[in-house]
Amino acid sequence: MSSVAKRKLSQSWREAVAARAAEFGVEVACLSRFDTAIESGAAEHVGAYWALQSEGCLWLLELEMTRGQTPDPASPDETAGTVPQP
Repeated sequence: MSSVAKRKLSQSWREAVAARAAEFGVEVACLSRFDTAIESGAAEHVGAYWALQSEGCLWLLELEMTRGQTPDPASPDETAGTVPQP
């Protein structure tokens, strides 16, 4: 089982964080954490992961991939894989 942050290609990472966090009623908290991460120099996909993880909003995916295999690039979602905690 993998924890991921993901977005639609038509969304910015900030929009994706807002949309997912709104499903849990924690949009303000997640956006605040996302903005703080970005201001601290984190890449947007990393900031999204940390913000959503902090409020328990990450997607849980069962990925059956072999080492070195990547998700299908034709997928309509961009997925930021598991990001290690600092």
